[in-house]
Amino acid sequence: MKVLCKTLKGVKFHIEAESTSNVDFVKNAVREATKANAKSLFGVEEALPELQKIILKGAVLKADDTLANFVEGKSFLVVMVTKPKKKKVKAPAPAPAPAPAPA
Repeated sequence: MKVLCKTLKGVKFHIEAESTSNVDFVKNAVREATKANAKSLFGVEEALPELQKIILKGAVLKADDTLANFVEGKSFLVVMVTKPKKKKVKAPAPAPAPAPAPA
């Protein structure tokens, strides 16, 4: 079935999935469908599955959930992609001050 997806910006696109498809399948389908324009759709280089949240009827779907409640032609999925967290690099500890020379 054709599944209508919308971004938080309101941009629409479609993916192919079945009512038995789980969220992991949907996330990978979103990644493939948006590969060429992920930057303009989501503000990231690639819509990696681990950064996606799939929302159906106001509920965030979990990985093992399926599209059983999706009604073709009446429902849509909201796809939210979070930006990857930047790794914090700790600044090196300052070198200890040299001990004063004995007089």
